[in-house]
Amino acid sequence: MGFSYFQFIEDDLHDFFVIRMKISRNSNETTVNADEKEAAVKLKDVTMPNTHSEVLDKVILGNKVYQQVKRIIAWGTITLEGKSYSVVRVTLFTRKGKEIFPQPMLLITNCTITNSQQAVGIYRIYLQRAKIEGVFKFVKNTLGWEDLQVRDWESIKNIIALAFFIGGYFYEIEPALAHNPGMEWLCALGGGKGIISKHFFLEGLKNLLIYQQVERFREKTRLKPAAWSDVLEFAL
Repeated sequence: MGFSYFQFIEDDLHDFFVIRMKISRNSNETTVNADEKEAAVKLKDVTMPNTHSEVLDKVILGNKVYQQVKRIIAWGTITLEGKSYSVVRVTLFTRKGKEIFPQPMLLITNCTITNSQQAVGIYRIYLQRAKIEGVFKFVKNTLGWEDLQVRDWESIKNIIALAFFIGGYFYEIEPALAHNPGMEWLCALGGGKGIISKHFFLEGLKNLLIYQQVERFREKTRLKPAAWSDVLEFAL
């Protein structure tokens, strides 16, 4: 992702960003290599001016559960085309001291970081990516947000924000929804067959929206019951 995207988010949208960087990104530091030539030091190798270390009792990554994970979060700054940005580097270790991932995670943000709490906060913001992508998929495939007729940026933001609120709300209350009769029905409508999950909930919600759209169209066209039966017989 180029510097122009950073400028677009900051100058045009007047917003903040947290973006994962390529592991090959250079830092501001340089060194002399074996050929006695000056070369940039990679951000994954540079010594950050600030470091925070803590042990997490349990970390679930995919289908694996890790106990007593050591998390080291280091942060500093990088200058791109004369402008300074904050950089956060995150490394996870097993309780035996082995790195869980082959490479650390590098994050760049235009938010100012002055302490460990803010650095951890940037990392946690990025971890919301999976949830955000899940809601984006729903908004894109079910609500057709790429085909919006509205061209006003503020209106589009409001529509997307509403969808994200619904998705985020589901994540927060998901454990309580397992015993909700309405949720069970929606998941069954989505093909869940007794399984209560975000996927089947969204599929059920999609089918419900399709049904409502069909019913509104029937009312609009004043389709008579006999004609509707003909349509169903032809289609099914």
